[in-house]
Parts: sequence; structure tokens; C-alpha cells
Amino acid sequence: MSGTREDLFRDIWNKLREPFPSGSVEEKKADGKKFIPVQVYIHRLNEAAGIHFSWAINSTTVDSQSDVVIVSGTLQIVDSKRDGIGIANIQRSATNNSIIKLKDTIRAAASDALRNACDLYEMGWRDLAHTREWGKNPGVGLAAMSRTQGSTVQVETSESCIKCKKVLTKEELSFLERNRITVKFCREDIPAHFLKNMR
Repeated sequence: MSGTREDLFRDIWNKLREPFPSGSVEEKKADGKKFIPVQVYIHRLNEAAGIHFSWAINSTTVDSQSDVVIVSGTLQIVDSKRDGIGIANIQRSATNNSIIKLKDTIRAAASDALRNACDLYEMGWRDLAHTREWGKNPGVGLAAMSRTQGSTVQVETSESCIKCKKVLTKEELSFLERNRITVKFCREDIPAHFLKNMR
């Protein structure tokens, strides 16, 4: 019955790789890098895989010399496993240099590890590809994925976002037109003050 379990995995995997809802991609204040919060991944795992996935922390290392916490864990979906590694910077007290908020730092490293494992299942690739150099590489398979997704395909145009240079979809151009936004932005890069009278 291994074929049945493999079919189950393939079905779940296809759901995991679908684009996240618009607005799921956020920007780090420190460096402007785009990312997807771990809660978005967890929600997708619960929706798409339900009882067929598990996440286990394998190790937690507090390296006080390098001032980092390193967490490794394993994400299992049906019979498929991917290991993820996450790192978070240790915070220290300004008065006596002791480690503070260690629990929060461990939690941040664990979230980073889960995101890393999700990435190995290609989750979020379609949402982040336009912000990463690897997204331009045809070997990643995103073009083939778009052709097979049927109704979820967003047709691209010749217009591009003035901020991130991502090629805009017809849906994005329609959204800009409906909201009388004349500057060409992708959904993730539209300034908040442009959206006050959103339709």
C-alpha cells in the first residue's frame, strides 16, 4: 500500500506549494528582506496536512561564545522527512552582560528551523521567488509549476513593480486601476497610505 501513502504525500505536497494569500509576505525592518512569518507556514501545514505531519525538535544549543542559539528539528509529512536548522541571536543585559529572554530566543530559533524545513518542501517559493536571486533560475521549476496549477495561475504582464522589479500580474494591475493607483507596485510593495480607500 506504499503507492497510496505516496499519493497522499503528493496531494499534500501540491497543496503546501500553492501560493499563500496576498499579504502573507512581510518585510524585516532591519534589512528590508522579505519573509513569511512562521505562523503562516503552520496554518498551511494544519490545513493541508492535518494529522499527516509532525514537527520535532532534535537539538537546542546555546552558544554563549558566539551569542547564538541553534535549533535543529525534523518536519515529517506522511513518510517524508526534512531537517531544518534555525539560528537566533542571544540578547544580553546592558548592565551585567547576562543572557536575557533566553526562552524567546530559543522560540525564535525553533521558528527559524521550522521555516527552513518548510522551505525544503518548496513552501513559499512562489511567494518569495521574485525577491530572491534563485527565483530567476528556470531549474527551480516554478515555471513548470505555474503551468500545472490550472486556475491558480496568475497571468503576468509586461509591467513590473517599481520597487522590487517583480513582473506584475493582470490581477495586480486591475487592483491598482480599481484603486486609482497610478504608480506600478506589486501587492506586497504598495505603500500603506495608498490603501486607505481600498476598494
